[in-house]
Formats: sequence, C-alpha cells, structure tokens
Amino acid sequence: MNTVVLNYKASNIAKAESKYGANFMVAIDNLGTSISMSDLYFLYQAGGATDEEFDQAMSGGITKAVMPVLEAINNAGFLGIKIDLAELEREMQNATQKMQKELTASHSIGVETKS
Repeated sequence: MNTVVLNYKASNIAKAESKYGANFMVAIDNLGTSISMSDLYFLYQAGGATDEEFDQAMSGGITKAVMPVLEAINNAGFLGIKIDLAELEREMQNATQKMQKELTASHSIGVETKS
C-alpha cells in the first residue's frame, strides 16, 4: 500500500474549508478527541488528497489513515511543536487493540454457549 503524502498549505486548506463548510482547526482538534470519518476525509481533502487516496488509506484501518495527517500537520508546523510520531502511532495502536479486546470481551459476555 502506498502512503499518501498530504500537503497542508494555505490554498489547499482554504479550498477545502470553502467546499465542505468545515473548519481545519476544529478538525485537527477532533483528531485527539472524537474523530469522525467526515473530519478525516476533510483533512485528507485539505491536504490535497483524492478520494481514491483517502479510500486506500482507510483500507489500512483508522490508525494507519490518521498517521499521514499527523505527519503532514507536524511537518507543516500547525501544532507549534514537533511530536514523536512513532511513539504516537504505538500509543494509537495500543489503544485500538485495547478497545478491540474490550469489545470482544463484552460481546462474549452476552453470548450463551450450548452444552
């Protein structure tokens, strides 16, 4: 799978904000709280990605799709600080695995087994 390279420059962001009626800074803020599929799609569009690139990125899962966004935002300087993306990716993968285990456990509690 090829990794999409997002380019967060003012003109791309302004075009996406106009087209989708979304706010770039709000979408970035949502990355750390409650990212939606439409926020993530908007961030890909604001970075100059195509629909196909977004779909390809999502085929690897949400964690893999968020990482190019974080990397591009980090490189563009919008965060005001540089973050350790490798560490962030590990934390996101751990959180995703924990959530999957909790969902599996809660599902199996509600399932009766036949003897």
